[in-house]
Amino acid sequence: MQRRVHSGVNLLLESLPEANKQRLRKLMEPVGLPRRTELFKTAEAPRYAYFITSGLTSVVLTLADGADMEISVNGVEGFTGWLQLLGPQAVQAHAFMQIEGTALRMPMLDLRREFEADTELRNAVLQYAQHQVLVGHQLIACNRKHSVEQRLARWLLMVKDRVGIDNLPLTQEFLAEMLGSRRTSVGTAMGQLQERGLIEGHRGHVRIVNEAGLRKQACECYPIIDAYYQRIYR
Repeated sequence: MQRRVHSGVNLLLESLPEANKQRLRKLMEPVGLPRRTELFKTAEAPRYAYFITSGLTSVVLTLADGADMEISVNGVEGFTGWLQLLGPQAVQAHAFMQIEGTALRMPMLDLRREFEADTELRNAVLQYAQHQVLVGHQLIACNRKHSVEQRLARWLLMVKDRVGIDNLPLTQEFLAEMLGSRRTSVGTAMGQLQERGLIEGHRGHVRIVNEAGLRKQACECYPIIDAYYQRIYR
């Protein structure tokens, strides 16, 4: 199933009434975000929120042994820094651009003021926060119960849904980091998906060649997560 990804548009902002949207845009600036750009650091309050208009972010938790585990992804459907609007606790994770893109950047102080004053914005942010929490719950079960091959298929589909391209700039090393698995395990899983004619991997890129087949290979978590995504901005 081919999807339309609204590159250049942030869906959360677009869901707001025009007057609210225009007021917020006066507080924002468009920025380009190369791959690996850091958006906020572990345990530090972010200075800015980034309303993504193209590309993809990852929020990653680093464990005591230095291993990284991705805990959420964010494309044009949302923004970084939403957790800081919900309470004072420091976030023990960091965020960066997984795939280069663009965003509308807004100072967190301004966003917090608008969040408290603007009912429409607050409702949109809380809806997005619920979406992220539900996806996070599903990923906990996914990482515990499903094979690396199933999780890799699910993850590639999630990325494709958010950036709208089949040729994804992703290395095996990076995929292993995002899935919290050994590189050898991810390499084996990629080989299995390639043998089935579902993907092609070459020179730091993974190309999806059979999306319907990849959907069949993904675990049960993908359609659940996909339904959350479609429901919030259908």
